[in-house]
Amino acid sequence: MANFIKLFFLFFFLQQLIFSNGQNNVVKGGYWFRDSGLSLNSIDSTLFTHLFCAFANLNPQSNQLVISPEDQDSFRQFTSTVMGKNPSVKTLLSIGGGRANRTAYGVMARTPNSRKSFIDSSIKLARQLGFHGLDLDWEYPESTIAMTNLGTLLDEFRAAINTEARNSVGHHYSSQRLFPIHPESMPRVSGSDGTASWIQAGVAAQKLVLGIPFYGYAWQLVNANNHGLRAPANGKSSVGSIDDGSMTYIQIRNYIVQNRVTTVYNATIVGDYCYSSNTWISYDDTQTVRNKVTYVKGRGLRGYFVWHVAADQNWLLSKTALDQTWIKAGYWQYDTTNPSNIQSINSSLYTHIIYGYADLAFNSSIDHMIVTTSNDEQLRNFNNIVKMKNPSVKTILSIGGNDQSSYGSEMYLLMSSTYFPTRKYFIDSSIEVARFYGFDGLDFCWMWPTSSQDMSNVATLLDDWRVAIDLESKKSKKTRLILTMASQYTPFIQDLSFPIESMRKNLDWIHVFAFDYYDPGKTNYTSPAAALYGDSTNDTLNTDYGINVWIKSGFPSENIVLGLPFLGFVWTLVSPKNNQIGAEGTGPGPKDPLYGTEGEKEPFASTNGILDFNSIKRDMIKYRAKNSTYNSTYVMNYVSIGTTWVGFDDVEAVKTKVSYAKEKKLKGYVAWQVSYDYTSILSQAAALEVKDIQEVGAIDQSASMQKKKTLNRLILILIPMVSLLMLLLLIFTLWCLRKRKILKFRVPRNKIGSNNNEEKGDEETRTLQIFTFDEMKEATNNFSVENELGRGGYGPVYKGKLRNGREIAVKRLSKTSSQGFEEFENEVILTAKLQHINLVKVVGFCIENEEKMLIYEYMPNKSLDYYIYNQVKRLVLNWEKRVQIIEGIIQGLLYLQEYSRLTIIHRDIKASNILLDLQMKPKISDFGMARIFKKDAIEANTNRIVGTKGYIPPEYAIEGRYSTKSDVFSFGVLLLQIISGKKNTCYYGPDDNLDLLDYAFEMWKDGEGMEFMDQSLDDTTHSCKLLKCMQIALLCVQKNPLDRPTMLEISSMFKTIENLVINSPKRPAFSTRQDEDQVGNNIPNGELDIDNATITQLVAR
Repeated sequence: MANFIKLFFLFFFLQQLIFSNGQNNVVKGGYWFRDSGLSLNSIDSTLFTHLFCAFANLNPQSNQLVISPEDQDSFRQFTSTVMGKNPSVKTLLSIGGGRANRTAYGVMARTPNSRKSFIDSSIKLARQLGFHGLDLDWEYPESTIAMTNLGTLLDEFRAAINTEARNSVGHHYSSQRLFPIHPESMPRVSGSDGTASWIQAGVAAQKLVLGIPFYGYAWQLVNANNHGLRAPANGKSSVGSIDDGSMTYIQIRNYIVQNRVTTVYNATIVGDYCYSSNTWISYDDTQTVRNKVTYVKGRGLRGYFVWHVAADQNWLLSKTALDQTWIKAGYWQYDTTNPSNIQSINSSLYTHIIYGYADLAFNSSIDHMIVTTSNDEQLRNFNNIVKMKNPSVKTILSIGGNDQSSYGSEMYLLMSSTYFPTRKYFIDSSIEVARFYGFDGLDFCWMWPTSSQDMSNVATLLDDWRVAIDLESKKSKKTRLILTMASQYTPFIQDLSFPIESMRKNLDWIHVFAFDYYDPGKTNYTSPAAALYGDSTNDTLNTDYGINVWIKSGFPSENIVLGLPFLGFVWTLVSPKNNQIGAEGTGPGPKDPLYGTEGEKEPFASTNGILDFNSIKRDMIKYRAKNSTYNSTYVMNYVSIGTTWVGFDDVEAVKTKVSYAKEKKLKGYVAWQVSYDYTSILSQAAALEVKDIQEVGAIDQSASMQKKKTLNRLILILIPMVSLLMLLLLIFTLWCLRKRKILKFRVPRNKIGSNNNEEKGDEETRTLQIFTFDEMKEATNNFSVENELGRGGYGPVYKGKLRNGREIAVKRLSKTSSQGFEEFENEVILTAKLQHINLVKVVGFCIENEEKMLIYEYMPNKSLDYYIYNQVKRLVLNWEKRVQIIEGIIQGLLYLQEYSRLTIIHRDIKASNILLDLQMKPKISDFGMARIFKKDAIEANTNRIVGTKGYIPPEYAIEGRYSTKSDVFSFGVLLLQIISGKKNTCYYGPDDNLDLLDYAFEMWKDGEGMEFMDQSLDDTTHSCKLLKCMQIALLCVQKNPLDRPTMLEISSMFKTIENLVINSPKRPAFSTRQDEDQVGNNIPNGELDIDNATITQLVAR
């Protein structure tokens, strides 16, 4: 760790922009050095806007900048390598560092000649190596004279860079003054204090970049029981570096995982620490990083940088910081005919709220254009109200609006190329109005320029506006106003092009209004008016096309904010039966003569074929419409009532579009508009999606890494020397195992006795390991709450780690559990007999005093229900993966019923008992309720009903008879859930009175089976079709067991499913319809438990 890095790492750049015209881009910087442990090719430059290559050195003899021989190759390749992944990233050559000779820098800065030699050589070297800028890290000037000389050096540096830029090909460099704060001499310093002191000293907030440490320090506590903040310590701990006790974030996380460590987040200081025994470590984890970046935005700082990128663990902190800079904006428009309450805005779901609109007006008394507003009271209250719920939210005043056009006298004068005073008065009044009402920025909403002269005038306006905003900020010493602009979905309007270069230089970002592609008043066919993607018939009227054109035209993706329409487009259908996308219509839907008032009106009535989401949802509830249909091709929802059809974005579409914005590396999203939202459900969906994407990405990354490791192992096995080594290692391992306590668990014939005579004749066994209670206590960190994975009727389940590094799941019998030794014994007996790739493996067990525990292999991807019921996580399981899961479950059940020596009835097949390994392969778990038959047995009786309501068949629930067909029934229910993503504890249908089985049958019978499916699934390229799976599932849930196929028949069906012809199913069991027996109410009360747990568990009975 470099010597200059101290306790709190408070460094700031006093920076002029690489883009010299003053664009207020957020800086997201990171340092890298050659021997950091991270190869140059491994840097994920997409997470940063600026990357610093450290460090070049000062030659004290020549006063010129040089690079050590071992660094030359990596420095030369740095820019081209990181720009290969992120072409827009800027690279800077960092000079000096904590290990540099500080005296040499002091000597160099004393005389003009030595300073010139240093400056000229620095610029020349940066040019030769392809860097975009320079970073000076002189640590530290040791006297007043040295500080004065540093100032002179920086003045001359800036002048030389400007001169060199004019004389070269036009590149711009940033002169960066690095001022370290040394916490050792200021023991109570904080980031907030440091920032305030810089601002009070006259440095503009937007020129400060906050340093975030990807490392921490380890102390040795005097007393292990006194482990809070500022606890007495005996200096550095041995777990840290020898020099200063520092540890990288990777080292800290590994230490936490490998030791019994308690972690604490302190909201007062905004920092993390952890302790174990006498070791105490201070560091920044994800919550701290998140809050520090939020602080950066709240104080109006330029951005953040990290020391150093190689210290991050799988880019976790870098991604956390990046997510906090995302724009989550929303327009709010005052409507005099239908005013919405400002208090109703849930500003906690947004980073920016945009007030629409201030007006353009021609002031005849001064003969100039100004910005005015007729809503003085609304504007006065706006900021106070929205910031009451979210003090960090930024407010922007939007000027113009959809009603402005270039044919209006106001816009004509404003855009006049010869009438400069109009622009000046407009700009000055816009800034004055924004400041007067307390807004943080300005937004220009004029999306319909009609001539090339208009476009040219927009560029001039933006140039002048940016200059005026910068000057006002300097004079007032206030944070610079944000400047944004609303735009069309592409930068082109027919043959006209928006002034991209001026927009890139002057705007903080643009709002791309990605909707209004089709107008019900202009086309008589229902259309995707806000389609994310196009199709073969039209591949230009869609958001993806427009965003790609913006980027290809030179506008940075990181400055594009994607518009989300919180509204729908209404058509009148020719026929209510033809209600798909592209159906024939007769124009806009019914008109609303009562707009802005209460009264009876037709469903989905609107003023011009456009209806807000709030009204859409209210009418769906009022008129008891079916759930909307989600179309994954266009990414939209639609619903119809009678002959009225409306296409809109519901939760699924909004989440998909936010995910798209992340994938395209856009700056964020903007909602039009927040008052249109129904109980904030779309706003919540968008905000939560930002968080969920990272979790889903981590799952995919984990699976990808595991595949890579598997491939590497296969390659190594092919090498003869490694094969020999593996053989020797195997022999040594077998010898070691003989020394451990091993149980050869055999099932005695008389053990099962009269209750399980079916089991006689089979003594097949498997080796299980006996663990001690102390071993399990150590593995689970004393059964800590942090290690608890879940809890069921049996008791809690904990994640554990054995001393050899193997991860396990430990199911511990609770003393208060209604289940007991019988279930424990049953599961041990069965798992000792069973070995199959689709059955969860039991490693061993622990019986000591009153403790009874089962130890399983650990399943990192949890259980099936964790994914299929979640609107975001379900996207991890596309149709191909779900088919793989279905086939795995079939193979597991087929083994239990047909291919093992005994016939085994699981009796609790459900989504939470299907665990998923690292490759998302399914494993059936939880055999505590299972029963064993001989091969010639058909069924058995019991007076003790166990299982999970919704999964057990009628003959078992009512009469106590169970057989292999019981598991077939459960499989059928599970298959319906896999293809639909629907729970069996909810009710569906127009009247919400159908359970899952009845609803599936009704939809299949009416030819609407695809509407039953999870709309994110696409089976067009797969031989296994969703409707065939639905038909098989309905056959499995028949009332009569004889009507259900066997697992062997089901397996055969799936193998030939592409050309499969099978019988039509009858109504399913427990149907509540008139033409079937009413059996649903005959289930004994109190016998069944609904289990919604997301891990394997025994169900109480």
